[in-house]
Amino acid sequence: MFTNKDLRNLIVPLFIEQFLLMFVGIADTFVVSFSSEADVSGVSLVTSFNTVLIFLFTALSSGGAVIISQYIGSKNENSASRSSGHLLMISTVISVAMTIPIILFREPLLRLLFGRIEQDVMSACDIYLAYNHAFTARACNL
Repeated sequence: MFTNKDLRNLIVPLFIEQFLLMFVGIADTFVVSFSSEADVSGVSLVTSFNTVLIFLFTALSSGGAVIISQYIGSKNENSASRSSGHLLMISTVISVAMTIPIILFREPLLRLLFGRIEQDVMSACDIYLAYNHAFTARACNL
């Protein structure tokens, strides 16, 4: 079983992961802050949307980690390996299934999420959302 020391060693990477996830949005907003107020607003709005997606996949991976850990704890490495493969496949399928509609229907989606916002803010949202999701898909080789 895991000792308290083992668990303490796991907490540091978890804090670092959460910090880096939030730092991405902060860094994007900081870089854009040298532009216009509309650009800052657009990036901030899309960052809140992206944060929801990040939390969705964090929940999915946490649940998968619990299942895989149970298999490892019961010395059933074959099932643990199969479960990790399933988790990877499900995560990939869900991300592709979400990315394609988000990119194709980004303006109606942004209008649905944020309502009536100024056109220059909507333009910044549209550009940032398209760039952000296209870059993420490319980084994942999708």
